[in-house]
Amino acid sequence: MKNQSSLKLRNRKPLTNGHQAKTVAEKSVWDINCVPGFSHARDRSNISQTRKNIWLCLSLLGLALTVYQVKMVLSNYSKFPINTRIKVEEASLQYFPAITICPYNKIKCSYLQRDLENCYSTNCSNLWNYCQLGLLSGCSYMKMEREKQLNQSSNFHITCPDQFLKLNNTEDGNIEDDSLFDEVYGQLQQTDRQRIGMERKVMVKLCTINHSPCSGYFDAQTINTVSRGNCFGFNYNGSFQVRAGPEEGMSLEFFLVRNESVWHSMNNKVGLRVVLHQPNEVPLIEELGRDVFPGAATSFSLQIRQNIRQPAPYPSKCIDSWNETFFTTAKFPIVANWKYSQVGCSRMCFLQHFMQNCDCIYHNQDDMNIKEYHQNQGIPPFEYCSMKNQTSVDCLGSSYNTYNSDKCRCQPNCNETIYEIGTSALTWPSESGWFYKAIEFNMTSSYKDDQPITSDDIEKSETELYPIYEEIKKNLLRLDFYFSSQSRIVIEELPVYADLFSLFANLGGALSLWMGISFLALIEVIEVVIDSVMKTVQ
Repeated sequence: MKNQSSLKLRNRKPLTNGHQAKTVAEKSVWDINCVPGFSHARDRSNISQTRKNIWLCLSLLGLALTVYQVKMVLSNYSKFPINTRIKVEEASLQYFPAITICPYNKIKCSYLQRDLENCYSTNCSNLWNYCQLGLLSGCSYMKMEREKQLNQSSNFHITCPDQFLKLNNTEDGNIEDDSLFDEVYGQLQQTDRQRIGMERKVMVKLCTINHSPCSGYFDAQTINTVSRGNCFGFNYNGSFQVRAGPEEGMSLEFFLVRNESVWHSMNNKVGLRVVLHQPNEVPLIEELGRDVFPGAATSFSLQIRQNIRQPAPYPSKCIDSWNETFFTTAKFPIVANWKYSQVGCSRMCFLQHFMQNCDCIYHNQDDMNIKEYHQNQGIPPFEYCSMKNQTSVDCLGSSYNTYNSDKCRCQPNCNETIYEIGTSALTWPSESGWFYKAIEFNMTSSYKDDQPITSDDIEKSETELYPIYEEIKKNLLRLDFYFSSQSRIVIEELPVYADLFSLFANLGGALSLWMGISFLALIEVIEVVIDSVMKTVQ
């Protein structure tokens, strides 16, 4: 028996190298235990072929699902997805926003008449503009009517003869082309516009922070723009912090001086427009402002929301600087003094579009005072579009339809603070408190021949006092600003794949879920494949 076995082994043909390598590789791939399904399908124990076939089908299904999920993970990774996390942060003190407030009345009639007469006596270059403003605003008409009532002579026919003739041809002082008021107003220099506008010391009667004068915290500022006239800025340095609650904020009281208001057809609103913004950020009155009306105390309840976004290549593509937009500080030095904002960038893009197409912009779009800046810096200035020029009107109309902000690359801020505002209002001053407020502000009344209201007036009858009360109420308004909560809402974008380890973790999940392959098992499979290839080549 021994000799027969030896003979059989001697007569057996030796395996070639290729065949031997293929057998070893095949055995290695099927016999490793890192892929349970395939190892069961190749199991040489006494299990039925049906079970082996079932394991093979399940293994192939797992392989297909693994390939699909790996493809989905890689596809998702290439899109730079983000997760959004919302959290609430508590702070006992919070920085107060900057506040810009603009009246709807651009000029104070007595100041316009003062400068008109001074200009006439010195024969200054602005005489025609002052005369036109007096005519178009109704200020000259009101002055002439007042002088008639007082049996005083008017010199308007001497200082402004052309405008006097137009005014004399009207019954009530209404001029057909009074829409040109803003156009004439925009032709004045900023210093001249500011001088004939409302004064802060006249309008702002009270400013307190935590019941203390605002002067201890900041210096209020006066800013003049063509679109709004004199506006008043508070807390532009962003220096103080307050606690939450209505007793811990800022309060302002205004006197509107309506008896000296412009009453042309384009000025059909009474009150103030308020915008809250970050310090060093352009106060865009038109886009972000809110109107408040006289005869009321309006409360602004504030809640801070902070948006933290991700830069490109993530979907938000946020930016932090003007230099990442079309409006670099090298080409547009004016933006160097402003904090970047997407709304401000869009406004710049809008103005640039009109200037390129029509060589002019609307006067009410220049609340950034860009024209004034160009003049001061020696940059060739542009002009405000004239409503009398039909070519400009047609060009502006067609430019609205072709405007596209994409070329300006105005993306959202990477770190943006927004003040969410809730407002409420009630009648102010009350019927019992208006009298003392009028005395405090040394207010006058037309029902007393423009004489100040005094404590002696309290003895008058209710019938006599009521019209005075109505007049006072139409000239006063109060604003209260405070934080409603000591918390801020932070909405933060977080990358789904912050680094390569996050990607590998997702790939590992796909491999282990359907195939049961771990990191070390994957290395083992790779090693077997490499060995198989090397042996086949040899």
